[in-house]
Formats: sequence, structure tokens, C-alpha cells
Amino acid sequence: MKRAMYLVMYLMLLIGVVAVSLPAAAKEHKSTAKQEKLFQKGKHETVSGEITDVKTRGGRDNQGSRVVLTVKTGTGDQTVLIGPEAYLKDNHFDLKAHDQITVDGSLVDFHGHKVIMAQRLQHDQAELKLRDESGRPMWTTAAAK
Repeated sequence: MKRAMYLVMYLMLLIGVVAVSLPAAAKEHKSTAKQEKLFQKGKHETVSGEITDVKTRGGRDNQGSRVVLTVKTGTGDQTVLIGPEAYLKDNHFDLKAHDQITVDGSLVDFHGHKVIMAQRLQHDQAELKLRDESGRPMWTTAAAK
């Protein structure tokens, strides 16, 4: 009898975990699909320059804070959307003001502002791939495979 009760409790806990996880996974998939479409509509750009500002903005999904850079280029300041702060940390990329970087990405209209959605980042002779060719973020499971 105790064994059956423990089994029922375990199943209820498991169902609760799955019920909480599914909406977050669906939201992440929807967000990723929007990002891919936005990336594909943009124009490929490569910019090099000095980071003048590093900001983190709270993410709307389960991926945490996003890193947004301001890069001083030869033609002026450029806003660059990098990706989750955790993805940079996991890949040992520490970006700060005055660092020199090169960014490849897609120039897009994001909430009325021209920004670069970074695909690849070069810093201190190291390179980090942020998105695949279709714009799918590398921090998502499907792109990392």
C-alpha cells in the first residue's frame, strides 16, 4: 500500500514538472522562430570597432539576461544584439568596454531601431558562433547539434 502511495506521489510530481516545462519550451520555440525570420530578412553586415557600452537586459523566456553592445565603428555607433549572458559565460567570452571586436550578423529593424543580430563574434583572437546560417541561435538545442 505504501509503495502504491509513493508511486502515485511520484507520478503527480512528474506530471507537475512536465506541465510547468511545456509552456516554457513552447514559448522558447516561438521566440526562436521569430528571431530566425527577423535575421533572414536582414542585410548581412560586418562591423569592427571598440565596445563603448555593455548592457544586459532581462530575457522574456527561460534563457536569462541578454547582452547588448554598443560598438564604436568608423561610421558611428552600432547596437549589436549578442545573446544570453550565460551562453557567453559558458564559452568563456568576457566582453567589456574598450575591447576591440569584429561582429558578423544581420542588420535588422528591431523595435524601430537598426541593430545587428550577431551571428559570429571575434574577440582577443577567439571566435564565437552565435547563430547558424538560418539565424537559429546556437544556445538552442536544435542549433547546437
